[in-house]
Amino acid sequence: MAESGMAMNMRKSAPSLLLTALLLVALVPTGTVAATPSEASEFYYGVEYDWSSVDSDLTNFTGLDIPEMLGEVMGAADDAGFNLVVGQLFTGSSNVYVHHFEDITPRTIQDMNGEDVTVWSRTDEVTLRHGVLFDGVLMADWMEPASFGSNDDTSFDIDAFVGGEQVLTVDISYTEYLDEDYHLVGADMAFSMEVSLSNAIELDALFEGGGEELPIDFDTGISMSYAITESATQWRLGSPSPIYVEMSDNDFTNWYCLEEWEIDEGMQAEVDDSDSDVVVVDHCGTVSGTYTGALDYSFSLTGIPTEDIGLDAGELDIELSDSVTESGTFEDTPTGDKMELSMGDSLTVDLGDGAGLTTSVTSCTNCPPGNPLMFFMMGQVIGGASESFAESVAEDVADELSDSILNIFGGDEAESEDYDEYENQWQCDSGDQWVYEWEINNGYEDCWDGSDEMDMSGSWSAYGENMYMNLDINGEMLSFSDEEATFTCDDGTEIDWSSLRDWSNDCANNEDEDAGHSETDTWTCNDGTTISWNQINDYNADCATAEDEGATAHYTIDGVLMSEDGTPLSQHQGTFCDANGCDQQLDWFHGAMSFDTGIAPPTSYGSHEYCTSGSVTDTSTGDIVMEFSSMCNEQWIGPSIGHAHAHSDAMDIQIEVYVYDWSEEGDATLSVSMVDENGNQVFLDSMAIDGSDNEYYMEEDVSVLEEGEYCLHAELTETGQSEPYDAHSHCFSVEEGQEPSDRIVAVVEAMAESDLGEVLEQFGMNLGDRLSDVAPTEFPYNDGMWAPMWSSEHAAMVGVGAYAMDDDGAYIMAGPATEGYTNDAPAKVSIRYLTGVPASTAAEEAETATSIEDIVDIEDHDLAEITEDLQEAGVDTTDLGLPIDDTDDGDSDGETPPQTAEELAEDAGLLPALSPLSVLAVISLAGVFIGRRNDA
Repeated sequence: MAESGMAMNMRKSAPSLLLTALLLVALVPTGTVAATPSEASEFYYGVEYDWSSVDSDLTNFTGLDIPEMLGEVMGAADDAGFNLVVGQLFTGSSNVYVHHFEDITPRTIQDMNGEDVTVWSRTDEVTLRHGVLFDGVLMADWMEPASFGSNDDTSFDIDAFVGGEQVLTVDISYTEYLDEDYHLVGADMAFSMEVSLSNAIELDALFEGGGEELPIDFDTGISMSYAITESATQWRLGSPSPIYVEMSDNDFTNWYCLEEWEIDEGMQAEVDDSDSDVVVVDHCGTVSGTYTGALDYSFSLTGIPTEDIGLDAGELDIELSDSVTESGTFEDTPTGDKMELSMGDSLTVDLGDGAGLTTSVTSCTNCPPGNPLMFFMMGQVIGGASESFAESVAEDVADELSDSILNIFGGDEAESEDYDEYENQWQCDSGDQWVYEWEINNGYEDCWDGSDEMDMSGSWSAYGENMYMNLDINGEMLSFSDEEATFTCDDGTEIDWSSLRDWSNDCANNEDEDAGHSETDTWTCNDGTTISWNQINDYNADCATAEDEGATAHYTIDGVLMSEDGTPLSQHQGTFCDANGCDQQLDWFHGAMSFDTGIAPPTSYGSHEYCTSGSVTDTSTGDIVMEFSSMCNEQWIGPSIGHAHAHSDAMDIQIEVYVYDWSEEGDATLSVSMVDENGNQVFLDSMAIDGSDNEYYMEEDVSVLEEGEYCLHAELTETGQSEPYDAHSHCFSVEEGQEPSDRIVAVVEAMAESDLGEVLEQFGMNLGDRLSDVAPTEFPYNDGMWAPMWSSEHAAMVGVGAYAMDDDGAYIMAGPATEGYTNDAPAKVSIRYLTGVPASTAAEEAETATSIEDIVDIEDHDLAEITEDLQEAGVDTTDLGLPIDDTDDGDSDGETPPQTAEELAEDAGLLPALSPLSVLAVISLAGVFIGRRNDA
């Protein structure tokens, strides 16, 4: 049954919020299970809501009569001297069903480590279907007759329509596996979801004034859908979790997933019951799955009167659409997740299993409306699949949108000779992604393929009188020992290498000190060469790989500085170890090794590019550990042009050129010129860059006489040179300014000179008077309870209830029959709660419903109900051309009234309108005037 009315935003009131929460009831697993159950249980239940009940539910809770209030709004307009008719039709259905069943037959699955484990299972199949249709109509007209001696009336006639639909479908099959101790081993989830919405607005208006008419025929529409289908996900914990056991035994249970660093440090899953709140600490394992994602969108816009604002007909018409489908995988390791589970009041409820038996439950005050871990896994699935899908299609969608928008509106960036889309960016190895140069080797993988983080890279820099070559090295690729090198005494005792020759006897026979050796004693290096004993730990590397200084590894670093064309200019070699005596010591290593090339840096102004290559070799084996062939970077010397642009406003051009000289080097001249499409110079000026400041600005206004293409040229020339070292150009079009048409000017001026302002002011005063006695009734209840129901006997959620209380009693708003609560609430919410066979039948029918036609009874969406509401509000609908319900009286004139808003527009010469206007006119304005009255 459809419901017409004018209060869409009122759905945000208390009963509407209660309804939203109750719709989630369907995500509650209601199995009556004990650990290692001897008999499997099975339940069906569901929640249904027909949105035709929204207005009556609002009236029950607020006492506000929406049709009556709407009548006052339209009456206030009539008293002020203009006609206003608003109405909306809202039809929809929201239904959720759950089938819960158990399979207690032992079966074998693999845990996170691939080991076989024996389990039993319980499953929740959730079916959610939500669909809404809405149409809105607005009709407004006003006229000020022409004065004596004139035939020019001033008036407007506005008719509008808004229509749309919303669809949400969700199918979940959640199966969790428990061992014989009722500990959770893991779960599987098959998940699919599709959400779609579409809206259309049509406006038909006629404005008259000054002897001119301005018609507007405007249409716009938008639609979008997003779907996750064929998602199959597996969750396996690192170890079986006793979460269900602890929830059954305790009033307060906190669930916590170990952080990755805690797992790395060897922390284990445990139950901490040292405080009043029990904490279940789990290794939450991994969640991995597959999915197919689909995104569709479209947008259209037509009917803007472009010819009246100086543009070509249809120049602002827009048509955008795209469709993207992608299949992929996702994987996540849940770490750091938390959940608090607190038990509250005890209740005795009838689960509706047909046996008439009651069950003792406890309200879980901060639980979600269902199995908390099912909600947890559902979040992992939606988040993981959506993130993976977004990463896969984001660039394609962004490029498509960017191209479409540029095609519609154009862009002068493409017209600039100097525009470089990838300036200061670096291309990833994948070839389809660019990142900024400063993101290379910054410790984070900015490229999706990680190619911006390299084992070794190089660059050059200039400082003072020298150029430096800098080689970045990934220290994790080097095999330095975490422990200090050791020396073995004659008796087999090992001491740290740093204890050798430290004037302290650490070996029994002093063989670690000079006193235990003669001047001729030698020591053998790893490569077989010998050195004098007193050369050990002398801060010089006398062995080829510095083991005489305690090095555990030794590397040779080679680097070459090259010109832009690859010609070697300077070659250097250094040593790197974790001991004294090397060019680079590990304790002082911060990711890079630098060489002074001895080459004087360039001094001429402009950009200079040099390249580097390098390698790291294990000195002991000769193996190359890492290398790179060539990396080039630029360095700028002298002042530079930071911005050169021109903006045109009709035939007037504003020139902006900025020069930056951060080092205040000066010694340059800025020259700026502008030429027309024939090469004729229309502007020329210059500015000295003298080093007195670090920023220089040239801003000039130039007027030209002819339309056409113009180009701005800015050049910087070093003092003493004839050729510029920096140049920027920007070309653009100049056109005569677009003036509004004569009829727009005439209509606007006529409206401004009319008494329309006084009419609207009078409307406001009238509305205040008419709504002066309107006020919502006192909220019917003084307390309430939202109660997800936990059964410790079954170790499961078995239902959800919403309760309200007043001074006379306690009431069930929705949920199972509950001892101590009655169904005879003074103000009710029209939610239908199903169990057993009715729920099973409804669930089977809902499974095949995938479109708005399947979910909503389209025949109930009858615009004749708008007519009925207007008539109830006291509006004479005889001459409005609205459809009427002829069910009882028959069709007396043989004509079939239009049943859609579009047909209404064609037959009545009117076009329906935006439904939120009714809310603004009724609810918001009522609140304003009620507030004023209270303040007074």
